[in-house]
Amino acid sequence: MEGFESDLREIFQLLEQEILKYQKLIEALKRESEYLRRNVTEPLMDVLKEIGNETEVIFSLEEKIKECLGNILSHIGLKEDEFTLSTLLPFLPISSQRKIHSYQRSLRELKVEVKQINDLNKAFIQECLTLWTDVVSTLIHPPIESQNYSYQGAKGGRRISPYLPLTLNREV
Repeated sequence: MEGFESDLREIFQLLEQEILKYQKLIEALKRESEYLRRNVTEPLMDVLKEIGNETEVIFSLEEKIKECLGNILSHIGLKEDEFTLSTLLPFLPISSQRKIHSYQRSLRELKVEVKQINDLNKAFIQECLTLWTDVVSTLIHPPIESQNYSYQGAKGGRRISPYLPLTLNREV
């Protein structure tokens, strides 16, 4: 039983470390958002490296948690393919069950926040790319003036190039 308890303590420590890493990841993602909007490249590159490092650490922590869960399997006698952290709950005392529920809830909330920040950053980047595509399209295929004349003898309205994107395809 000592191996079981030490593996369980290690899982708790790993889950706490994972929560801390997710919190650091969220801070880095918020800085990424700020640097994207301010168009500051050097700090952005640094924060992207930090995000990559934090993500790698989170993946390695998850692997260690799976390894500890595998060790606990041998103590309980469950098959590895049907085992998750939730499967472990009936074999634990109430206090440990509450702890695991708390860790799972925290991780779920942190993952939702990471996804929301990533989605906002993705939308911002896509909007910027669309704007730049529109600008480049305007430069490559500029509007063509119409060869028609108005009643006053001046050239008529402009015929807009069909290559212009809809966002910039308006006469002023």
